[in-house]
Amino acid sequence: MKKKHAVIKRIVGGKMKQKKRMFVISATAMLLTASITQTVTIPVEATELQQTQDDQYYLFEDSSYRLLEYEDISTISTADIRIAKNEIYARHGRKFSSEDLQQYFSQLPWYQGTIEPDQFDENSLNEIERANVNFLDQEYQKGTGAYNASVADSILLRVKGQSEALQIAVIEDKIGMDSFAQRVTVQYKPADGKIDEEEPATVYLGDFYRKDGEICGNIGYRLGADRIDGGNASAWYNGHWYESVIESEEYGDYYQTSLLYGLYEDGLKIAWCWVTDEMLNGWQGAPEWLLTENFIYASDYNNGLNVFDRNGNVTAQVSDCQRVLAVYNGFVYYMTKDGMLMCAEEGTMAAQQSLFQTNKFAAGAVGTHFLYQTEEGIYAYDLETNLSTKISDSIREWGDDFVAGLDCAYIGQSEYNSGQYVLESVSYDGLERETVCTINGISYANLLKAEGNLIYLVAGPIGGDFESPEGNMNEVKFAIDLEDGITYVLGADWFP
Repeated sequence: MKKKHAVIKRIVGGKMKQKKRMFVISATAMLLTASITQTVTIPVEATELQQTQDDQYYLFEDSSYRLLEYEDISTISTADIRIAKNEIYARHGRKFSSEDLQQYFSQLPWYQGTIEPDQFDENSLNEIERANVNFLDQEYQKGTGAYNASVADSILLRVKGQSEALQIAVIEDKIGMDSFAQRVTVQYKPADGKIDEEEPATVYLGDFYRKDGEICGNIGYRLGADRIDGGNASAWYNGHWYESVIESEEYGDYYQTSLLYGLYEDGLKIAWCWVTDEMLNGWQGAPEWLLTENFIYASDYNNGLNVFDRNGNVTAQVSDCQRVLAVYNGFVYYMTKDGMLMCAEEGTMAAQQSLFQTNKFAAGAVGTHFLYQTEEGIYAYDLETNLSTKISDSIREWGDDFVAGLDCAYIGQSEYNSGQYVLESVSYDGLERETVCTINGISYANLLKAEGNLIYLVAGPIGGDFESPEGNMNEVKFAIDLEDGITYVLGADWFP
C-alpha cells in the first residue's frame, strides 16, 4: 500500500511578551513538490522563541520588536547603553572590530558571530532595530547614563555561573596518547539519567560501535589517507558483526581511482560494490553502509545508491542519491546530490516522492528522527508523524555541525582556531536548548554520532599536532559519556 504523507509543518513555538508599540509577524508559505505540500507557519505569539529562552543574557531582549524609550535607559550606565546598541547587531551574527565588544558577546550563549564587520548588511535590521540603534547611539554620544553598577557585568556573572555548573570530565585514554589529556579540557553537564536504548531497527557502519556495553571498532592509530580507517568500517547488529573493507583498487587517468568494497557478516562476504572517485587514493570514496533487517544500503556522493537483499543480490540502484537518512515503516528516506529530500519504497526504491529542498546537509536517523538543514535553519523530521519542525537557526551557511540523538538533537559550534567547541542539546520540538559540553584546547571539532549517552567527535589540535607513540597526529577521535563524565580517547589519524 502506498504511504500517504501528511502535510509537513514547520512550527516555531513559544511566547512573545506583550508590550506596547510592538511589531508582530504572521506568515504562511507553501512549497509544492511532486506530491507533497509543505506549509511554513509562524504563529503571531511565536516570533521570539529563542529570545524567551535566553532573556537573562540580554540587556534588552525585546529590542528587535519594541521601540526603546528614555525610561528604558535612564537607570543603566553609559557603557551599558553602548552594549545595548551593539546587542542588536550581535543578534544578527555581526562580529566586532572593538576587542572589548567582541570579548563580551563571545561569552554569551546566544551569540553566534559569523559576519565580519565590513561584510555586515545594515538592511538585515528591521525598522524597529534601526530606530533603536539610532536612539541608543545618540544617547551614548550625549553621555546619557546613570552611575549604577553595570548590568552587562551582572550578565557575565550569570554566564560564568552556568559555565561553572559544568563538571570536568575524566579522560580515559585507550590508545596511550598523553598529549590529548595534557592539552584538552572537557566539561560536561551530567545527564538526568541513562538513556534507555532498545535494539536499533537500522544501523550505520562506522569507526566505532558498542557491544555488551564496551566501545569497539577502530581503536588505535592510523597513518595514511582517510578511507574510513583504511577502508574498514564496522558495526554490531542483531547479534552479528559486520565489517566493510577495501579489497582491491584500480587507478585511471586524472587521479581517478576505483575501489572494491566488500561487506562481511561474521567473516563471510554478503555484498560488494565498486566506488569510483576523482580524488587521489580514493580519499572520499568510501560508501556509507546502512543495515536493516531485510536489505543493505550502500551510498556515496559520487556513485549513488546500491541496494542489496540479504543474499547479496542488487535490488535497486539510484544514481543521484547522496546518502540514505532513514528506513522506517517500509519506506526509505534519502537525499539527492542536489539536496532534494526524497522517499521511496524499501528495497525496490519504487514510488519515489519528492519531499522538499535542503541545502545538502543532513544527519541520519536515530530512533524516529533525522535532521536536515535549509537556508532557514535546522529541522527535525519525525518519521512517525511525517512532520518537520524547525529546532534551530543556521549557524553557518556551508553546513552546521549536528547529529540526531534518541531523545534530542545535538548541535555543535566553534570558530576555527578559537580554542573552544560548545555542544548543545536541542529538543525535537525546538523549545528546550542547553549547553551539555564544552571542549577547550582544540582548533576545531565535528560530531560523528550520538549513541545513548555517548557523543562521538573528531577534533584537531591547536598550536601543533598531537604527539603520540606512533608519531604526530592531526586528528583525534573520542567519545564523551554525558552520564558518567568520562571522555574515551579512541583513535588518532595522521594525514600525509
